Amino acid sequence: MALNASGPISLAGTTAGQSIALELGLGTSTQISLNDTAVRTLAGVLSGAIIMPTNFYGKSSFRPTQQGVFAFNSGGTNRNLVSSTGVIAAAVTGAGTNRAVGGSVTYGGDKGIFLSGGIINPAAISNLVSNTGVVAGDVSYAGTGKSQQAQCEYGSTGQAIQVCGTNSSGATGTSNLISNIC
Repeated sequence: MALNASGPISLAGTTAGQSIALELGLGTSTQISLNDTAVRTLAGVLSGAIIMPTNFYGKSSFRPTQQGVFAFNSGGTNRNLVSSTGVIAAAVTGAGTNRAVGGSVTYGGDKGIFLSGGIINPAAISNLVSNTGVVAGDVSYAGTGKSQQAQCEYGSTGQAIQVCGTNSSGATGTSNLISNIC
């Protein structure tokens, strides 16, 4: 569940949607303060003043079960799903063009994307990964095809960025931005 998008919010209490303690899964008799790490994380304010109640409107402590996927390893189209306990499932053939030294990153909090790849002429293609581990077919994108690039998620709404790497002309300093909804 999430805290209300407007109206009263309190640190403690028994009303769902209003009680920060309930949202965090704490008991009704648990001591709680605005300076607690879990409270600051929920508010999205790691240091400085927290504004009550606005920093908590619509916030949720729910985190989906984390899983992973390996794909396009060493230029193959096989993929392996990884469970939330670290168990690697048997290889399954999947959608997508064979390529190596591409990149991957999460976005939007619960999805992923495989980007570029290729040793001689890196392709400007991507494959979206759903939050259930389904790898979609190739999609061309307007960015620069490259290999050996770096990528990371950033921002509070799950955007991602792919930077640098190499292409057929050598090292490149270009970047590709990935929205949180792709």
